[in-house]
Amino acid sequence: MSARLRLLLIAGLLLALGVAGSLIWTRSVALPSVSQAEFQVHQREQARLWRTLVEQQTGLLSLAAEELAEQPWLPRLLDQDRPDLLAARIANELPNLERRYGLRSVEIIDNEGRLLYPQTETGSNGERVSNLEARATTAAGANAEGGDEFAGFRQNAQRDFVLAFTRTLPNDAQVIVSTGMDRLLQGISRNGVAPARPAAFADLRGQTVALSGPDEGQSLLRRVVAGEVAVPEGLRLLETPLSDIAERPIGQLFSLLPAEPVSETMNRLFLLTAGLGLALFLLLLLVLARALRSEFAPLDRLIHGVTALAAGDSEVEVPRHAGNDEAGRLSSALQQLRQRALLLTTLEISRERQRRRQERFLRRQLTGLAETLEGKDREALLGDLERLERTARRDSAQQGSDLLGAADGRLEKALLEPRAGGQDDFALLAVAFENLSFRIRDQNANLKQLVSELNEALRAKSEFLLLQQELDMARSMQLSILPPDRPEQNGLAVHGMMLPAKEVGGDFYDAFELPDGRLALVVADVSGKGVPAAFFSLITRTLLKAIATADAEPRQAIERLNDLLCAENEQMMFVTLFFGLLEPETGRFLYVNGGHNPPLHLRASGEVELLDVTGDMALAVMEEQDYQEREVVLEPGDLLLLYTDGVTEACDPENNEYGEERLLSELRRNQETPTWMMPQALGNAVKAFENGAAQADDMTILATGYRRGGS
Repeated sequence: MSARLRLLLIAGLLLALGVAGSLIWTRSVALPSVSQAEFQVHQREQARLWRTLVEQQTGLLSLAAEELAEQPWLPRLLDQDRPDLLAARIANELPNLERRYGLRSVEIIDNEGRLLYPQTETGSNGERVSNLEARATTAAGANAEGGDEFAGFRQNAQRDFVLAFTRTLPNDAQVIVSTGMDRLLQGISRNGVAPARPAAFADLRGQTVALSGPDEGQSLLRRVVAGEVAVPEGLRLLETPLSDIAERPIGQLFSLLPAEPVSETMNRLFLLTAGLGLALFLLLLLVLARALRSEFAPLDRLIHGVTALAAGDSEVEVPRHAGNDEAGRLSSALQQLRQRALLLTTLEISRERQRRRQERFLRRQLTGLAETLEGKDREALLGDLERLERTARRDSAQQGSDLLGAADGRLEKALLEPRAGGQDDFALLAVAFENLSFRIRDQNANLKQLVSELNEALRAKSEFLLLQQELDMARSMQLSILPPDRPEQNGLAVHGMMLPAKEVGGDFYDAFELPDGRLALVVADVSGKGVPAAFFSLITRTLLKAIATADAEPRQAIERLNDLLCAENEQMMFVTLFFGLLEPETGRFLYVNGGHNPPLHLRASGEVELLDVTGDMALAVMEEQDYQEREVVLEPGDLLLLYTDGVTEACDPENNEYGEERLLSELRRNQETPTWMMPQALGNAVKAFENGAAQADDMTILATGYRRGGS
């Protein structure tokens, strides 16, 4: 680098530091302050808009509650304790209230804390009654503090967050009307002042509960709230905390807002300032460069002469400079150097020719050896040879009429390489040979290790394929021993289905006829999965069938089976099991439930109910256990559905369980489905709910139709 260029760079660096400092201050101090103030304004505006929307919706809910409370039939039905008529009248009014006031649900609680509407499970379900009483007590406490009317956010019986309004009736009963969070979020996302934007409500665990706005914006906002992606550039994430009726935090309101024009204007101003600073910087550099050029003009002429002399142009005249300064002394030295370089070049040419012949021979040998290597070793050796080629390359001698003209073509080498170039090139060849020996040894060692690893991998693959074939055979055998479907005979039709989560599963079902004509039905779920669970299920099925065939009643059979399984259970496995005997003539079904899911009873009228549980524990846990029997009588057209927990505990990609409620609803929708299609229909519904998620547990379904016909 020349002195002139160094001086120019130093001056340019100082100017650049000044301009950069100004731009950094503008970007890091001024612009962030403006952006932060703008962001706070949007935060406050969103909170104000949310309060306005809540007040408007609360007013609508109060009008709906007032209209419902002023209905003349409401106090009369409450006094008469007619929940059926009350439900019918409210169901007729609910669509009108929903259309006019945005109402989503209505609840009526009497003065004793009982839920009169909507009707839920019977009073025998103690847990549900307790929840309703607790909710009524909370509402009564809030009413005592706030008067006859109060409103706020809460969670309803389905654990959904809603905006609720409560009004107390003259007989101390309470009417609670509510609307969903999505209706309020629509006011945020469809604000008439700002463009449409996505809005969401997330609970305290960070899970998105409700969304509104454009579809692509909803997807982006859900991922931002979940922490999967950062807020994209050009958007702002606004957050507003929310509280329930008791002023306890319940979550936060989120929305994505495009960057405002103020920020864009500030960015354009910053770019304009940066452009002006850059233009000033370039102008100052140009003035400085012209001044340095005039000062270094004599040195430039000397450098031009030296460059021509180094290129082999012996006709060039070395510039002469009068004076005793740096340029004058350099001119005299170059004149003497040119005379001595011409004498040394002739000797350099002869030595160069001999060295190049030797180098060509060695490079050919190294190239041949490089072809025997592979991978990185080959590339490294070829790189060494390429460096040697670049070092050994010389410009061809100019064609001239005498030896002096040819010697001038080598002047650059004589001036720039005062060392013995051939010795350095041979040293590089020696290093290349040494590297070659090391790489050959390393490659042989790597080849030995690779062959050993390959042999081990082949053995492991063969063992894996053999194991996979054995597991596939075990799966086929397990499915083959399941009982075949039983078309309707003597009024009974039995059809089942089992989908193991792995190659083999721990679930099984069975249906076989006893000597006395009764039909035995079994569904069981062994703890764990895979081969151990499959063996244990096979043992359980074999023992139960042998015991049941010996004319044992369900309770004695299960007690005997439990003792046998406990006797030889070193692996400490257990099994939940449902076993029952069905009489074809009378429809009498006597059963025992050993810690299993309660089966579903679909009556011919369309009503679905759970069979009573006996409270007994699973089998193979403890010896000498007493088990209880229960009885139910099937009517013509009824259907029994036996299943394992792999149905109700199936999860979708968001880890939500299918649940018992969805199974009940699906069974009601399939009331008219024939018995032989029922297992496949329910299995398809569960698979559709999983939506591609991995099956976590074995899934077994057994449907028994009693004089349903259509088999």
